[in-house]
Amino acid sequence: MERRVLLFLGFFLFLISIARAKVVEYEVVVEIEKGDVVRWRATITHDAPVERSSYFMISRIGEVRITADGREVSCEVRKEVIGTSILCTDLNAREVCYEFLAYDVLGTVGDIRRFAYSLPITMIVDRLEIEVKLPRGAEIVSREKLEKLGLVPITPQNATITSDGRRIVVKWVVQSPPLGSKIDISIFYEELSDAMKLVTVGVILASIVVVTILTVSFRQRERARQLARVLTPQEKAIIELLLKSPKKQIDQKTLASRLDLSKSKVSRLVRNLAERGIVEIERRGRKNRVRLKL
Repeated sequence: MERRVLLFLGFFLFLISIARAKVVEYEVVVEIEKGDVVRWRATITHDAPVERSSYFMISRIGEVRITADGREVSCEVRKEVIGTSILCTDLNAREVCYEFLAYDVLGTVGDIRRFAYSLPITMIVDRLEIEVKLPRGAEIVSREKLEKLGLVPITPQNATITSDGRRIVVKWVVQSPPLGSKIDISIFYEELSDAMKLVTVGVILASIVVVTILTVSFRQRERARQLARVLTPQEKAIIELLLKSPKKQIDQKTLASRLDLSKSKVSRLVRNLAERGIVEIERRGRKNRVRLKL
């Protein structure tokens, strides 16, 4: 039944289209926002100015706004047995843009969200581009999670998945889609709760901290290895003890004890390393602590 309606509507609009300019591009941009709000923008570009333009949605729509070459125009919006049709006249414009809120295009499967729409091809067009932007914080459901339900995350499966920096964008490009056909679009996605967002942010921050610590530690050890080539054996022994010590620091008296050297000898070695910017001497009363500066 639905296909018959589409074929009839497509043929009717084809009769209108044969007397007008060619449609070179048909662009559909869908933005899904919080609270089940779906903003729909369809832009139809012709190769020459047209007087009439029409658009059809297999759903209810609201807050309709239409522009022709950038200027706002008034058009007839009519509820049909199936869906909603828009008819514009006296346009004299190459580009017609239909903007509205689309209803009945979101659903759920358990705790999974789904955007689904059968886009009817009601005009002869050279190039069709469809772009769906998921809500901020949403992610596409994994194939493994949907396999047991016999579903796939995205249909048609030849989509390109990118990001605009804030949300996931799913895109299709179709060359010369057949008049009277339809493109069944389906995207399964999950919206993270505020608690999950905090956990995710926490994990990311923790990962950054760990990577930073590992990077600094690696660079310290790498520099220590490079310095070892120009250090004396006793200076190398001091550096090795510092690398093994908590917070890369140790008491100067302990250094002398572990290296079995006199306090004056260790003092000269440490002072020499400090002058070269390798260690730092921190004086605490009558004791000195030596800290690695790598």
